Amino acid sequence: VSTPGEFPEVLKLTSDISYIRFHGEGAWYNHNYNNDDLREWKNKLVALPAKKMFAYFNNDINAYAVKNGQCFSSLF
Repeated sequence: VSTPGEFPEVLKLTSDISYIRFHGEGAWYNHNYNNDDLREWKNKLVALPAKKMFAYFNNDINAYAVKNGQCFSSLF
């Protein structure tokens, strides 16, 4: 989970599926992830031996989730 520091960012694979929720880093539900942020997360996720990956953006104030989701998926 990507949050404003309230939860640890622990990447632990427990199945062949990885799942990440992007809630925002600067503030809950109101963060526009930049390309460097998203590339960093992509690198973390592809390092896991998962067969499938799912990413959910819940940083919905100002509709950042749509833009960030499109940008993130274009990195793959």
